[in-house]
Amino acid sequence: MKITPIGSKVHKVILTPKEQTESPKKGKKDTKNTNATLKLDNELYLNKNNSKLFRARYKIHVEIEDSAEIDVIYDFDFKSDTDVDQSLVSSMVIRSQVPTLVYPYIKTYLEQFLLMSGYGSIPLPYVDFAQNPIPGKATD
Repeated sequence: MKITPIGSKVHKVILTPKEQTESPKKGKKDTKNTNATLKLDNELYLNKNNSKLFRARYKIHVEIEDSAEIDVIYDFDFKSDTDVDQSLVSSMVIRSQVPTLVYPYIKTYLEQFLLMSGYGSIPLPYVDFAQNPIPGKATD
């Protein structure tokens, strides 16, 4: 099955600052010891009018130690060369191949959003979806 991304849209962003446990130090921010944890979940939406189109919705939660939490819902639309149905939900295409395509967009968006929001350069982890596929859920 060949899939092609045809669009993406950030559906929702919530940035929640955390209470600082230590007083901030003056000078440059040190991002080397910043610990960011990532939780990623997805849902699959099948198109009722065109069986070759589907949407993968990613719910992302990032927690930056002693700094902030960010929750994002990011939609990605795809076109397939074959008809898609409920069997796609548990396939490795949706659990591994699609996340591998979209994660660079998610990672870049979040890193830039945090930088522009004044939290400095916070590198998010790389994820190997071939080794760690994520579960999928379907919604009509």
